[in-house]
Amino acid sequence: MSIKISDVINEIEKIASLSLQEDWDNSGRQISLGDRDVRKVLLCLEVTSNVVEEAVVEGANLIVSHHPLIFSPLKSVDSENFLGDKIISLIKNNIDVYSAHTNFDEADGGNNDYTSQLLGLQNIEKIYYNNSWQFGRTGILQDTMSLSELALTVSEKLGIPKELLRYVGDPNKKIKKVAVCTGAGSELLYMAKYLGCDAVITGDVGHHKALDSLEQGICIIDGTHFGTEINFSENLRAKLEANMGKELKMICSSVEKSPFNSLV
Repeated sequence: MSIKISDVINEIEKIASLSLQEDWDNSGRQISLGDRDVRKVLLCLEVTSNVVEEAVVEGANLIVSHHPLIFSPLKSVDSENFLGDKIISLIKNNIDVYSAHTNFDEADGGNNDYTSQLLGLQNIEKIYYNNSWQFGRTGILQDTMSLSELALTVSEKLGIPKELLRYVGDPNKKIKKVAVCTGAGSELLYMAKYLGCDAVITGDVGHHKALDSLEQGICIIDGTHFGTEINFSENLRAKLEANMGKELKMICSSVEKSPFNSLV
């Protein structure tokens, strides 16, 4: 029995309903070339040019990404523009693209839950603040540890190179309760403090948010946007295999890497 592209998309949306995405987001179909049999699915964080080339080489006709290929409205598709060139290449090679972004962040078992589980947190809970549900999760460490020990644990458990991970706060401060928001979650600082968290684990923390955290006495571990979300592919693949079986051919991209380098 053949598996159609629509079958895969329907299964993804059972896992992470589009109703969960933020108003500003653009999850869902990015390129749709008609409903066809799936040859192979390539899962990735970002649809880079290298990922497009990988899909062509691997014979994949569906890419499922976390970050949307098309985020802002397009006025034209121009081969002289890097995004336009990727779109043209994808269409020429008959490759559909689907993205599961903020809906997968917040879905049960999605990015935030999965990352919290990888870190071994207990009593993982969604964040309810100001009478509404917010991004991220809170959880309790099995054993209290220092901030520097927790930073090392985050590096090891999430596979983030130590030289790319940063933290803010007293390295000897004891940490027990933490908040987790994959990607960019510095807006979580104030809520995390209110909820009694000792530290926030996230990415993309700016200078002023770091200063604010010092003033408020809450620690930050910045594992980078890439480092806190690269596990998207393996997480979604496992869920799809559990629901659809091994007959669905899927691979996680092997060409993705952080855009940042370090002098260390």
